[in-house]
Parts: sequence; C-alpha cells; structure tokens
Amino acid sequence: TFENQWYRQKKGVPTGGSLCVQLANIAVYSRMRLAVYGDPSLMGSVKSVRRYIDDGAGFYQGSSESFYGWLATVNQRLATYGLTIDESVIKPPGGFVPFLDIQFCFDELGNLQTDLYTKPTDSRSYLHFTSAHPNHIYSGI
Repeated sequence: TFENQWYRQKKGVPTGGSLCVQLANIAVYSRMRLAVYGDPSLMGSVKSVRRYIDDGAGFYQGSSESFYGWLATVNQRLATYGLTIDESVIKPPGGFVPFLDIQFCFDELGNLQTDLYTKPTDSRSYLHFTSAHPNHIYSGI
C-alpha cells in the first residue's frame, strides 16, 4: 500500500521477491551471451570469464589499449539492453584485483595468488542473532 491505496504490479519482478535474484542472473547472462559471449571475434582475447549476478571478472590477453577498445565495443552492444560495464581494473603481474570477497593476482611466475578482500566501505557491523529483527533479515546477512 501507498497512502492507504493498494496497487498491483503489472510488469516486472518485485524487488526482494523470492525469485528476483535468479531471474536477474538469467536475464543478464542471456543478454551477455547474445551481445558478447557468442561472438568469437570479441571473445578471442578473453581467456576466462566468471560472473556472479552483477559482478564479473575475467582474463584478457592483450594490451591495455586493446582492452579499452574491446570494452568500448562491448558497452556499445550492451547499451541496447540498458547494461554497461562501468568499472574495470588492469594490474601488472603481482597486482591484486578484487572480485567479491577475494582479491587475486598472478605472480611473476604465473602462479595464482589469492587473499581476502574487504571493501573500504565495510563497517564491520554485525547483527546479533538475538536481536528483534524479523527472521527473513538474517538470511541476507
């Protein structure tokens, strides 16, 4: 309700609904497959891609300059669907790149190195289990 009026959603998925994360993941993957993953000319320099909902990481083989050209092409294709890749990180060997709760890099010998990553905005605030919050709040923490 809003201002004592009831409204019925006619289109889309309700935010916080039980299936919204899964449906969003499927929709984004479908668009990425159409616009990017299915094009061998775009994926030739991409050695690996991993995605989790709206976070992604991958390994691109080429110069920084060619990567930014690749990224511009990808964003042009994704714009049709209202999507963009708005953040990218390029690091030399030994430079860590964050992805979800880890950071990873390849050392000078090509070995994968990982470490825990904590976002700078992490306040280290925790909700005590005996608090008076509704039960569904705990599943999101």
